[in-house]
Amino acid sequence: MAWKHVISLPPRKFCMIASDCKVMITVFWDSKEILLIDYLEHSRTITGTYYTDLIGKCRVAQKEKRRGKL
Repeated sequence: MAWKHVISLPPRKFCMIASDCKVMITVFWDSKEILLIDYLEHSRTITGTYYTDLIGKCRVAQKEKRRGKL
């Protein structure tokens, strides 16, 4: 229910369409450029072990792109 004036039209309802093409992306960057872009697999959630592995991948990418800066 919604509050409205007696003579005003009822609120319009919009149809919600489920999208099947959603993608979760994790991006790590520093002050100069993007270090790592990770695409999460369909129907998978971020857990502690997944995030730990992702941080390890980011560390490796940082070493490759920023040699001598660590």
